[in-house]
Amino acid sequence: LELSSNDFTGTFPSELGLLTDLQWLDIPANDISGSLPTEVGTMTSLEWFDMPSSSLTGMLPTEFALLTKLTELNIKFNRLSGTIPAIILRSCTQLKILELQGNRNLSGALPTELGLLSNLSSLELQRNQLTGFLPSELGTMGDLTLLHLSYNDIRGPLPSEIGNLSNLRVLDLQAND
Repeated sequence: LELSSNDFTGTFPSELGLLTDLQWLDIPANDISGSLPTEVGTMTSLEWFDMPSSSLTGMLPTEFALLTKLTELNIKFNRLSGTIPAIILRSCTQLKILELQGNRNLSGALPTELGLLSNLSSLELQRNQLTGFLPSELGTMGDLTLLHLSYNDIRGPLPSEIGNLSNLRVLDLQAND
């Protein structure tokens, strides 16, 4: 379902959860506001969830953990808040692209469960309020080519395990604590 750049307004319709066979949901560059409904978890055939540059608020629903076929999750440049739920990372291990950058109110420590995403090639979490240390588990993400964590409040030493990322082409950690 491709609905990009239509100036849609209002909230994300919970009725979209009835589309249980939908594989691709692409709704970028609209003005959809409010929280993502828990019904998104019933869309268990989804492989691609792309909803950047809207006005989404609230926390990332833990029901995303039910979307075990997801290969791309892109909710960048919204106004999400709270932490990145570890349960989603434990369940959505087929992810290749995870883009949550530019939400500004996304906070908390980087979950160690990121290391479970062995298929991930692109991790973009810049321009949030993420804190703490870089988890050594990032070093297990052998397919990672892009790691972008700039403009957060991450501090501490760079884990030596980052040296295990033989496919890494871009590492951007600028403007952290």
